[in-house]
Amino acid sequence: LTSAFSHVASPDFSLHVELYITGDVMEHRQFVASSGRPSWDEVCKRVATDSKGEPVAMLVCGPPSLVSGATSSGRSAGFHTHIETFLL
Repeated sequence: LTSAFSHVASPDFSLHVELYITGDVMEHRQFVASSGRPSWDEVCKRVATDSKGEPVAMLVCGPPSLVSGATSSGRSAGFHTHIETFLL
């Protein structure tokens, strides 16, 4: 889940990224990954609160059930959602 706080043209642009891994959890110095599946409603609520009314863009890719749940919660929270599909 990514969200941009402030307008893109603003020098105060910020990016929020959350990474969830359903397989083995990797530890890395540059980011923290949570294991398991997130509650998209809870994540979207928290991001909406943190964004303080600024627009939020949600970029989603993954299996159909993940995409459906995440975009449903994001749209309910008023986020702009974008779905990416990659052919394997």
